[in-house]
Amino acid sequence: ALVQNQKNDEATKLLATLDPTSLKGADLTSYHMAAFELSLNQRQFVEARRHSEKIELQHLFSTERQWLEKARKDLPIPAPEPKKG
Repeated sequence: ALVQNQKNDEATKLLATLDPTSLKGADLTSYHMAAFELSLNQRQFVEARRHSEKIELQHLFSTERQWLEKARKDLPIPAPEPKKG
């Protein structure tokens, strides 16, 4: 709810108290879904993409899956990494 109400600072603090390695299934998907949306709100698109890849669709409602698909399509394409050497 904090993320959906644009209370990003509070949501960041709350997510930081969670250990995603201790979560499984729907709980882990909920964590990554919240972190994905928070990253979008903060325009941290690389981080958003990272969380998006960890969301298990079978744990989402149909409307959540539709929203996620659209949000993924709307993510900016990351700039290529500069060549080294």
